[in-house]
Amino acid sequence: MTETTTTVEEIRQTAQLASQKAKAVADTAQKTLQISHNGRKSTEDVAAGMSRIRKQMEALRRALCA
Repeated sequence: MTETTTTVEEIRQTAQLASQKAKAVADTAQKTLQISHNGRKSTEDVAAGMSRIRKQMEALRRALCA
């Protein structure tokens, strides 16, 4: 009986530890996803800014060559 109780307790502790580790992995994955979204947004913003600069430079070139 004591051996069974000890085994059940060890299983419970192992399951609890596995659950905690799974939560930590899920939290890390969520943070990574948010960072990825932020990085993509920043990249899109830079690309849009570069496009605006290119258009402005092209307009300036046309104005100077006219």
